[in-house]
Amino acid sequence: MECPVYSVLRDYILQDRSWLTVVRGPIRFIITVHFAKIGMTEWGKKYLRRIGILPQDDDSSPSMSSQGGFDFDMVVAACLPLILELSPTPSIQGLRVEQLCKSPTYHLELVGSPEGDGEGDVRVEQNSRTTYEPSHNLCPVPFSELPTICQGIPRIPASILILATSDGDSDPRAIKNPQGKVLTSDGRAMYFKPRMGEPQFHRELDILNRIKELRLRDESVENRFPDLIGIVVSTDEQGGEMAVGLLMTLISSSPDGADLLRAGTQERFELHEVWKTQVMRMVGVLHEHGLVWGDVNPGNVVIDDASQAWLVDFGGRNNAEFVDDALMETEEGDWQGVGRLFEEWLPRPTYQCL
Repeated sequence: MECPVYSVLRDYILQDRSWLTVVRGPIRFIITVHFAKIGMTEWGKKYLRRIGILPQDDDSSPSMSSQGGFDFDMVVAACLPLILELSPTPSIQGLRVEQLCKSPTYHLELVGSPEGDGEGDVRVEQNSRTTYEPSHNLCPVPFSELPTICQGIPRIPASILILATSDGDSDPRAIKNPQGKVLTSDGRAMYFKPRMGEPQFHRELDILNRIKELRLRDESVENRFPDLIGIVVSTDEQGGEMAVGLLMTLISSSPDGADLLRAGTQERFELHEVWKTQVMRMVGVLHEHGLVWGDVNPGNVVIDDASQAWLVDFGGRNNAEFVDDALMETEEGDWQGVGRLFEEWLPRPTYQCL
């Protein structure tokens, strides 16, 4: 797997300017182009033609980037030397979760260079204002704003959790999502799920905590739900605690794939009925205790290395392909989702007539 040099999160084109948000490793770059500042340069004219601000030459046409949107490669290419200098590695693997809670965002601008001509007639200016904020979908919230039940849940410092690649990935540097496997300072493997918003975070925290309090995992080895280890916390500039995400037990995945979205898992046709029975049993246990799974979909049925099914993701909402909007986060919706998943969605074996 070839490691990407950078990733573009979003790009905007307005009447007088454009800007990109680029990520490399843990660092973000916001690159602004004011058209008035580059419009008289050869580089600027070419760029403005590409994005449709100026009429096209006979030999040019709007170029669409392979990553979506108008071609932003010209902008990033002009800034790339500085981007590589400020962010030497494209990886977040091996970093501590705490580092993503306070990642730098550099503000760059392309302007016309009076000394240059042709392709080199623009230069990059770095704004002295560098901000530090959470990156990679982390949305911390003050711990004091969490529900009262959270006061009794262990708090795990984000500074002791190291982002780690999943076993078998050919190039861990290509992984940009912090959700997944982490290692504690003493080498234990856990699963980190960032807080990405409310109320999903509160719902999942509440259900996992109730599963733990009810000792559902202890009642039977067939109750395969993630075990809540604690709430991951960071420290803000004022010394206050910020809730960053959840820490759970890591499920050792099947070599064929981690969940039912994987082709290798789907093709194990002889186990489909086994997994359906296991999932139905666990959903029934949840309902007996007044809990609803919620977001039933193949990505939330994980198959472990013993070929057993687990239920994960209790953040709620719904995938309309499996659960109708009207049945979202209801017991009826759970059963509808399970039926559609195992009876309609999973592929069937094909047989050839001899």
